[in-house]
Amino acid sequence: MSPDQFLAGLHKNASAPVYLFLGPEAYQRERCRRELIRAVLGEDPEERENGFSRHDLSEVTLAAALDDARAMSLFASKRLVWIGSAEVALPRTG
Repeated sequence: MSPDQFLAGLHKNASAPVYLFLGPEAYQRERCRRELIRAVLGEDPEERENGFSRHDLSEVTLAAALDDARAMSLFASKRLVWIGSAEVALPRTG
């Protein structure tokens, strides 16, 4: 799916439970990330602060990131968990 297809679908339908963003263009990945945050958490800065969690797998374990994703929030009715550097969790070959 191209970034434009993702964005068009995001505005037409509810968001899916999980997305995997891959591709060589960091600008397009960032554009899709911003729109996903807007679609899920809206424009309210407080909703965004309480509902958005970001993890980098080069800094935390996959288990810790998944534990956070499973946890309920006391302060947010909607949550978006962003896990970056996912390639770190892939098995090494060669």
